[in-house]
Amino acid sequence: MENRQVNFGQLDAKTTDTLLLTFAELGLIYGNDWFVIPYSMKANTLCEVRVLVITNVFGERTLIRAADEGEENNWQRWSMFNLSNLNEFGSYNRQFFLPATITSTLESEPLEQVNYTRDEMTNMVWAVEEVIPDGNGKGISGYDAADRFGVEPPPIAASTANIRYVLGTTVPENWIPFLPVHQAGSNQSIQFRRAAMPKLGVPPTDVVRPKGLLLTEVRKRYYINEEEIPAAGTVVRRSYQRARWYNGRTYVWIGRYRETGRGQASSDLRFDQIEPIQPS
Repeated sequence: MENRQVNFGQLDAKTTDTLLLTFAELGLIYGNDWFVIPYSMKANTLCEVRVLVITNVFGERTLIRAADEGEENNWQRWSMFNLSNLNEFGSYNRQFFLPATITSTLESEPLEQVNYTRDEMTNMVWAVEEVIPDGNGKGISGYDAADRFGVEPPPIAASTANIRYVLGTTVPENWIPFLPVHQAGSNQSIQFRRAAMPKLGVPPTDVVRPKGLLLTEVRKRYYINEEEIPAAGTVVRRSYQRARWYNGRTYVWIGRYRETGRGQASSDLRFDQIEPIQPS
């Protein structure tokens, strides 16, 4: 039986709250299959349960094994709260780490904010630098710092044509492209790889490079798994965080936060276009 603090009627879940809906389903449907045994731990410590023996009222003792311990295939095994082993993909141990957490923090305005959005018309992902660092500990608008229009092509002299051919349009320089590529050894699974647009100008002499840390901390090939960018997109930002620990000391650091994006976007990137010539 739940105590009076449990009120499932107060669940306020939206369509994007997948984790909350999964937790509610676990509690409502599979709640009777679980037993909770409290165990106190200190912050920043590791714990490993090696043996669990249940003794019933008749004095019979039963050894309870871990849920993922058996002869099933790896893809059939199920577990929670395990730690992955370093440099061993798919391998983990049964140690549980209890990190030091805080209930609330003071957060500054974003130093940097990148909106990863899907563009289904071009079958790619755009990383839009909405806020970039200004070098003085603050953030400025990425749109204001970017060249959004470039250099207009020279007018066509001595021509009576009403239209002109455009090889390709441009996008603002704070729009960084990620192109889909096949994963190694697979013909179906894809991931997104950071690319670059030619720098606006006639003719282009360089490529547009990101100005923030989020898109430049990986110097060489920068990949993002396809499932990390849902249809609604995702927003990642960096900002100053300030909190007071239980001993009264104050800590300040730069943290990162991720949230659901604002839906798909269109860069208006087009090629082989016929446009009307505006009279001067």
